[in-house]
Amino acid sequence: MEGEHSMRQILLLLAIILIPQNYQSTSPSMVFTSTAIGGGLLAIGATVSTTVNVAGAQVGMPCVAAATDGTDMVAVGFLPTCTVTSSGVVTVRGIAILSLTPASKTYSGRVFPN
Repeated sequence: MEGEHSMRQILLLLAIILIPQNYQSTSPSMVFTSTAIGGGLLAIGATVSTTVNVAGAQVGMPCVAAATDGTDMVAVGFLPTCTVTSSGVVTVRGIAILSLTPASKTYSGRVFPN
């Protein structure tokens, strides 16, 4: 079970790293800023999340998220991600890739039409 959990973490990290980050969007309405997440102790693989309403976002559309203050969160062991989880709703999630207490931060991002 432990090896299976580690393999999932590795595969998730590889998928996120390999997803292209150079999308161009012509729809400024598909940008968002989340409420703050983080601030509490997280074990490796633990997550924290919040949701944001994004008009026009549809399940299956790719999105990217980063700390609004420009902090490289991956360098400190916290991987910010986002997913369109339902029509008009984006879930912003942070995944601990190390055991840490990430600073409470807001995240900005963009959803890209297919």
